[in-house]
Amino acid sequence: MYVCQLIIYYYLCLFIYSIYLQATPDMLAKLVYESKILFLRSREPSRIALDLLVESIAPGFTNNSKTKLFLKSKIGSYFADYRSRLNTEARAYAEDYINNNR
Repeated sequence: MYVCQLIIYYYLCLFIYSIYLQATPDMLAKLVYESKILFLRSREPSRIALDLLVESIAPGFTNNSKTKLFLKSKIGSYFADYRSRLNTEARAYAEDYINNNR
């Protein structure tokens, strides 16, 4: 029960925060999708590439708007998460391979 309340509270806070920033759930979904594709192409994209990605997702906002700054911070955290998961899974596969082929 407590976990369900925390999940509901989290999504409610995220929804209120996205309304405040004018970042729609569609923008966030598109950001996740496009950042995964960019990660597959480049593990460390340039700041310009990330700025262009955010610009394509949220056109019409100024560069210093809260919405664009929010999306830029999210894309940074997405890439850090993708890198972490890739390294963790690659290490697990390597350890498994070494252990099975001794």
